[in-house]
Amino acid sequence: MISAIAALITALVGLAAFLVGKGKDTGDAALPGVTTETVASTTSGTSPAQAVQQTPQAKPLPAGVQLDEEVIFGEWNLDSVPPRKVSSEKIQALAGEMLYVTGKHVLAEWPGSTPPDKEQCAAQVSESGFNQVDDLVKGAIVCGRTPEGRIFRLDVLASGSEIRVHATVWTK
Repeated sequence: MISAIAALITALVGLAAFLVGKGKDTGDAALPGVTTETVASTTSGTSPAQAVQQTPQAKPLPAGVQLDEEVIFGEWNLDSVPPRKVSSEKIQALAGEMLYVTGKHVLAEWPGSTPPDKEQCAAQVSESGFNQVDDLVKGAIVCGRTPEGRIFRLDVLASGSEIRVHATVWTK
């Protein structure tokens, strides 16, 4: 009897993992960086109905930070939390190694390897801001300003087939 319950719980956990993984592959832009976790108990007498899917919870942000999470670039506006997929006023990935902006976003590649703070990013954008950055590689750092004037930093985690970054957006 316990073996049958354990097998059923294992099957349900596998199904839940498949469904959660399948949702990640759809490119759904609703909540980048939000994760769910499945918890199952294998204690004797536990029913399959006790396998629980946890509600996503936001992690606490440092003071002065509006967004601090991983983002895979499509067409995002970083003024929204979470970032919204939009048709204008956006940053978008082109050719897998280039970020291009429309509207009032401004980008500037950071010349150093040490991540800049808000003030350093703001200065770099004021001095060298443009509508695109090219030839992005893992480890590159991009500073920017949103249409609403928020300063942000993008730490490139991967480029090629997609541009994946850790985005930090500071409050105004």
